[in-house]
Amino acid sequence: MLQIIATVALALYTAWSLGANDETTAPVVSGRSLGINEAILMGGIVGIMGAVFLGENVQKCIGSELLLKPITIECALITLFSSATWLTLVSYRGYSVSTTHSTLSALIGYGLITVGLSDIDLSKVTVIMVGWLISIPIGFLEAYLLSKVIFHIKHSESKDHEKFERHFSKLLIFSTFLLQFSRWGNDVGNAAGLLYALFDPLISRFICALAMSVGLFVLGRIVVGSVGIRMVRLLPSAAFVAQITSVSIIFPFAYIGIPLSGTHVMISSIIGTGIATKAKVNMQMFKTFNIAWILSFICPGTLAAIIVLVMRLF
Repeated sequence: MLQIIATVALALYTAWSLGANDETTAPVVSGRSLGINEAILMGGIVGIMGAVFLGENVQKCIGSELLLKPITIECALITLFSSATWLTLVSYRGYSVSTTHSTLSALIGYGLITVGLSDIDLSKVTVIMVGWLISIPIGFLEAYLLSKVIFHIKHSESKDHEKFERHFSKLLIFSTFLLQFSRWGNDVGNAAGLLYALFDPLISRFICALAMSVGLFVLGRIVVGSVGIRMVRLLPSAAFVAQITSVSIIFPFAYIGIPLSGTHVMISSIIGTGIATKAKVNMQMFKTFNIAWILSFICPGTLAAIIVLVMRLF
């Protein structure tokens, strides 16, 4: 009973960490369509809806399809603790990293030590990693090209640039709703997936989504500020492109149950848009994010493996 309580507590802690590391509303803040407090409040409400109604297939993938053996309470405890610890650390520093990378790294690190490579579904892992790899250039190129088209329309067809941007301010708020819905449908499985065999999936997604919203309110504003204010400032039209590009990639993958790195897609879209519109991009911060992303492949899995090895000493 105590193990189950501890597992739920860690799942909620992980979900809190996911919300704390969520930069989805960064473009709407960057585009000045909403203030940071308004954007975070709206993001929490819509995100809960996305987690509940879209997150089922990703939750199932993480909870029952990556390891060929059933996920035990011990596995859930160690995986959740390792992932959440890493996410909390980088969120506190204001770095936006992949929550999906962190969770899968911890799960695979645990699996390698306890059940071995043969009991990890390498075909499923490969599909997920291919999704990660192709989503980055697709996000960049799609955002870059669409930004060029809108930039051309703005400067050749519109004489009132301020009015043009005001129209996109409204569209940007709408695209933020869509992206937050898609992102949390993708991300909630990183916490609720490890509860898949223990509780009703719908209830676990809803509870984890509530914890994600708390994390977004408490710590997420630091990450939103890093991406939406300090890394690059975008006009509403450019911010809209970054958002709608991310939606077009994340939503279909979440629907079919392949967990993407929403962070990778989002940041690549923002960079593509920023370069296309000649916005000033803080490349030093972008390089720092890249280092944090790489470490997300390594640190949670290493921590999970170390915990298993230390436990075997006793």
